[in-house]
Amino acid sequence: MNGTQRGTGWGYSMWEFEVYGDADNLAAGATVSATSSVENANWSYSKAVDGQRNSVSGSMGWTSNNSLTTNHTEAVTLDLGAARTVGRVDLYPRNDAGNVGQNFPIDFTIRTSTDNVNWTTRVTRTGYAQPGNAVQSFAFPAATARYVKIEGTNLRPNPTDANRYRMAFAEIEVHGA
Repeated sequence: MNGTQRGTGWGYSMWEFEVYGDADNLAAGATVSATSSVENANWSYSKAVDGQRNSVSGSMGWTSNNSLTTNHTEAVTLDLGAARTVGRVDLYPRNDAGNVGQNFPIDFTIRTSTDNVNWTTRVTRTGYAQPGNAVQSFAFPAATARYVKIEGTNLRPNPTDANRYRMAFAEIEVHGA
């Protein structure tokens, strides 16, 4: 944190504090849509961009909920509200006890668009290892975008139920270049 004194008066000082690290998260409060979504007290569209980087009770993040018994494609799309210069997407994997990195896609792309119709692939990953409890950052050359889409084309099976396929993130952040 960085504190700067704003002024004094009436025998006390007023300080204004700014927290660094999240200030450039362009996805904070973005509108989120997806091919499917679990909507309950722990999971929802909005919890993908609520600022909670950890999977905690009441804010686990976003998870898909479609075609659970077969491997399939899922996508989550963020509308930043206006065209912005973007250059990095940070994906925070699940990190709740017993599920660290679970449901992080094996094969996926990160795409951007200015109109939600024409998409440009910025990142492609195949055979991506299950992450641990750390942010997965994906940088790319600066681009103008209003929409950012993460599309999983090969989902990771659940280790306790190999016939269950989902894509999930505790948090999604988009940063400028």
